[in-house]
Amino acid sequence: MMSTNIFSFLTIIFTFLIFMYMEVNDLVINHLSRIMGEKRLKVTDVVAGTGLSMNTVRGLFHDTSKRVDMETLDKLCAFLKVGIGDILEYREG
Repeated sequence: MMSTNIFSFLTIIFTFLIFMYMEVNDLVINHLSRIMGEKRLKVTDVVAGTGLSMNTVRGLFHDTSKRVDMETLDKLCAFLKVGIGDILEYREG
């Protein structure tokens, strides 16, 4: 009986966390992969051109990053010759 209650509790927490993750990702849209595709750039090209780490660029490219540094955005915008609003878009959920 106790394990059923714990399982139910964990299921509720897990569902809540997934909902929160989806909610945040639905509000901020990351367009880096599209921009890189339009410019025919690989992740390694952006790493070499910006000095950012492979993990940073890869995380942004695959939209798995949870937060972005202002310095990172500055380097991406300068290298890609775009504005912050071209890379990140806010949409009301």
